[in-house]
Amino acid sequence: MWADEEEKEQEEVWGRRRITPIFEQISFMKKIGLVLSGGGARGFAHLGVLKFLEEKGIQVSAVSGTSAGAIAGSLIAAGYKADEIYQLLISTNYFGWNAIYWGKAGIFSLDALKKVLLKAIPHNSFEQLQLPFFATATNVKSGTVVTKSAGALAEMVLASAAVPVIFPPVNIDGEALNDGGVLNNFPIEPLIGTTDLVIGVHVNKLADLSAQKTPLGPREMIDRCFHLVTAAEIHSKASKCAVFIEPELSSYGMFDVKKSAAIMQAGYDAAKQSEAAFLALL
Repeated sequence: MWADEEEKEQEEVWGRRRITPIFEQISFMKKIGLVLSGGGARGFAHLGVLKFLEEKGIQVSAVSGTSAGAIAGSLIAAGYKADEIYQLLISTNYFGWNAIYWGKAGIFSLDALKKVLLKAIPHNSFEQLQLPFFATATNVKSGTVVTKSAGALAEMVLASAAVPVIFPPVNIDGEALNDGGVLNNFPIEPLIGTTDLVIGVHVNKLADLSAQKTPLGPREMIDRCFHLVTAAEIHSKASKCAVFIEPELSSYGMFDVKKSAAIMQAGYDAAKQSEAAFLALL
């Protein structure tokens, strides 16, 4: 009853007559933007949300991401499914001995991630992606946000994911760029006005740790301080999202790559809990 007459005729010819699911109509009628935050290993939750959207037939029209969200976003825009992206990324050991970078600007190298991106997206071009994609990075020296949607793809994604001190900056057009989450960890701006509505996924929900008796370790302290700074801005932007998904991931750190399956499942569960919010879009 939802398909137009032409679509019905085509489906009957091929023996595929069906009733289009209600979720699929959201995609057909509206341009949906998807914004993905940074968050290190917690970014695997983005894939859980994506898997839920796939199951419901919700197709996005454009993607904007920073850091881990830029990694996932580039592969989504290239046409990869959630499970495919997961398999691509778990094959990469970002924090292993082979990734150690013996330089002054960072501890680990991004070379392993670069190889994955170039293998998965050999054309290495924003313009040849299946969907418009916006990657956000930070010029630490000038204190400015840099967002690109054209040019060399892998280099910009690497820059967006280059957490200062952890990874060295990436030089693009004469600028040394680092993690986009430093200044904009929820880059919704490119999607406002270019899409009809935005689905936002933020994977750094802050838990109240006042009752915790054990002190935070160095990595946990860096992680928490980083996201405390951005928390207020994130939630002011959340009001611009038609659906805002924030999985409970406080028990996972930004380096917990080995827990990627559980993190992805948490993203899926959070999206499923928001199913009513998707229905409310109609």
